[in-house]
Amino acid sequence: MARGSSSASLIVEHREATDRWPALELRLSARRRRTATASFDGDRLILALPARMSRREREETVTWLVERALSRRRKLPNSDEALLTLAMSLSERYLDGRAPNSLVWSQRQEKRFGSCSTDTGAIRISSRLREVPAWVLEAVLIHELAHLSHPNHSAEFSALANRYPRQDEARLWLEGFEAGYQRSQEDNRD
Repeated sequence: MARGSSSASLIVEHREATDRWPALELRLSARRRRTATASFDGDRLILALPARMSRREREETVTWLVERALSRRRKLPNSDEALLTLAMSLSERYLDGRAPNSLVWSQRQEKRFGSCSTDTGAIRISSRLREVPAWVLEAVLIHELAHLSHPNHSAEFSALANRYPRQDEARLWLEGFEAGYQRSQEDNRD
């Protein structure tokens, strides 16, 4: 059952979960021109779409975004344990097996994609990264794991982190992701 509310430039529609899809929140923005985004907030999938789309275009885009988001979410580790397993595999392959004392997904990481406390060996990865391509998450994990050996961004740190071949490409991807995320947050405040 769909429920909706609206403001001058933003229309919000809620759809209940089905056996195939999670609960949806559609945010239709008059300011949004062409782009459409999907992001999970817990178990709910938030879709931001241009309000000017026809009903048919909107439903096709919703279907595409939901299936894409679900597909990506299944490929990435969902639990802290699975994230640690991935990190250990990457560390063995690229960083001589250096292991963190703890590694968790963090809902509180809004400004950074990851952080490493070199004093405690604890690594936190922003839950915003649950939706990124696997190679981007891997690059962030390698970056944070490299901090276990080098707490700064020295030449030695860079040499270690850059053992992951797509590190520079991931940095560029994340810059675009962050710009899109910030824009989405601005659109959602309208």
